[in-house]
Amino acid sequence: MKKIIRIFLFTAVLVMAMTGIVSADTSETTEQLYWINGYDAYDTEAGYTRYMYDSELRVDSDGKIVSPEGSLHASELRQVALSCYGVHGFFAIKENGNYYAVDPSVHGIEGKAPTVRIYKTQNTKHYALYTDSIGNSIIQAEYKGKIYKTECTVWLDLEIGESFFEHPEPNSKNMITTGEFRFDEAAERNAENTEVYFYTLIEENLELILWDRSKRMATEIRGIIIENEEETINLNGEALQLCKITLTDEYETTNNPEVWFNLKEKSGEALHDVQLSSLKIYGADTEPMLHVFNYYSTSVQDDKLTLSEEIRKWGSDLSPFKNIGLAEGDNNIVYFAIKQGTEYCLVNDIDIAEEGLNIKDYEQSGAKCLEAEKAGSYTLNGMYNGKDYSTTLDVVKFRNFGYFKKPERAKSEEFIGRFAFDEAVEKNEAETEAYFYVIAEAGNRQLNKVSLSVSEIKTNPNPSTGHDDFKKEQKKVEGIEIKAPYETDFDGIRCFIWKITVADAFQPSNDDRIEDQILFSLRANDGNIGGMSIRIVGKSESKIPGLGKFTGSGRIDAADALYLRRSLAGWENYKATLENADINQDGVIDKADVIALERHIAGWKGYKTLPVSKTQTESA
Repeated sequence: MKKIIRIFLFTAVLVMAMTGIVSADTSETTEQLYWINGYDAYDTEAGYTRYMYDSELRVDSDGKIVSPEGSLHASELRQVALSCYGVHGFFAIKENGNYYAVDPSVHGIEGKAPTVRIYKTQNTKHYALYTDSIGNSIIQAEYKGKIYKTECTVWLDLEIGESFFEHPEPNSKNMITTGEFRFDEAAERNAENTEVYFYTLIEENLELILWDRSKRMATEIRGIIIENEEETINLNGEALQLCKITLTDEYETTNNPEVWFNLKEKSGEALHDVQLSSLKIYGADTEPMLHVFNYYSTSVQDDKLTLSEEIRKWGSDLSPFKNIGLAEGDNNIVYFAIKQGTEYCLVNDIDIAEEGLNIKDYEQSGAKCLEAEKAGSYTLNGMYNGKDYSTTLDVVKFRNFGYFKKPERAKSEEFIGRFAFDEAVEKNEAETEAYFYVIAEAGNRQLNKVSLSVSEIKTNPNPSTGHDDFKKEQKKVEGIEIKAPYETDFDGIRCFIWKITVADAFQPSNDDRIEDQILFSLRANDGNIGGMSIRIVGKSESKIPGLGKFTGSGRIDAADALYLRRSLAGWENYKATLENADINQDGVIDKADVIALERHIAGWKGYKTLPVSKTQTESA
């Protein structure tokens, strides 16, 4: 069940939490409440059925959940693993063979706090489900005067590797989710600081052992001690034994720090039929780790890092970057922190040993801006309470997924964030089409097993939260065509290339909001492997030849807006005239013309064609 539910993670912006410690409604006869988290679609090119995300479902005007094709994934949500944190979907009732989305509430049982939380997204009746602790909760909703509910049990997945904890209490806060355990970061240790501890739970008739995967046999590792039968815990009516794992300062970290665990029957040497799992274990001999966090998903309170409230509602948790993904020419805003127990503490003083990666203060919160000048490996050092911490960041030449002006994987042809029809390097002779390219590293994938899809990401201000709401919709976008991909090689790296056509008919669906984006997503049969949003500005037209053109490039872009600004500021050799600079045709060249030109370049609604009216610039 864990594996099924965890597949269905998808990012969405969420705006409200709904939990309460109250008794569920039991005064009326209740009917079943369902959970819808995606649908099946047959891929004719790949020749198999693939699972599609819940984000591609929609709710029609009658409240019915509609999928683009295939059958809906519906469950009664009777059980969810503790490790399922931030799963997304719809709560629904079933009527006449159809599923209708409803707004539920969560309740604890017998006066206890709920073991799950739900957050409503900005999408219609779309929710994220979080697990907090082991136990039961009632999720219920009313529809046409009837009460619908399900009793959801949060259970502990006893597959080893999914149930390691910093403390003996098995809850989501204590769960080790990073796949690694470090001596210097342990939440529990002895007074002499020679031992640290973590825990797991297993069935009573089993025994936890260390495992040599290459020899397929039990093993011993100096500095790792397993104490089976430390304590018996009763969870949901099942007696489980708590195992305490001790890591001593005698443990020596190897080049491959992955330590494997297995289970065996207490009654003999026969191994229990489970999937082997592991933790990367770093001993006291390892230099303390400096962690890097995404600025946009993190908040700072009392010098402690927390997940920002908006991102918490996306269905996420606080976790450091595994790979920051910097490429040459990139910049990234981050926080640095060290881990103490279950908390991350902000580190302000950071230096970089090598040249080629620069760091600057971003704001008073302690955020830093990293600027990557060239590819390479960089060591970053920080100090916290007189102790040194470090981390290594790799800067690559190219991202594994990127946009290019030509079908060439060269820095001179790469662009980020924005494509404008008028500025395109490649167009057809009639200038009714402009082109750019998506280039992605192939890895070990085959071309016929990958596909590139396009979605619209719409933004709208939400006065109640003070933030923008986002909505992603996978659809055919008028004026954008993805050509059939082909395979090629760049400097020994196998890559896939898609040619993207932007026709002059392309119009952003909400182009008065410059944040609206087009998202290209690369998907393979082993999951989503890449994607990046981009702002596409359609073809512009001018009724006056030369209007808005100052640089001689033949197109209107940001350089022309800068030229006009400098001309107004009196810069030498920057001379604009009424013929080319009176954007609103009011007989004077002023700031209103600069604003109008910049909005034209950005693709604002009503500014596509030059000149614009004086009324527009006066009301702006």
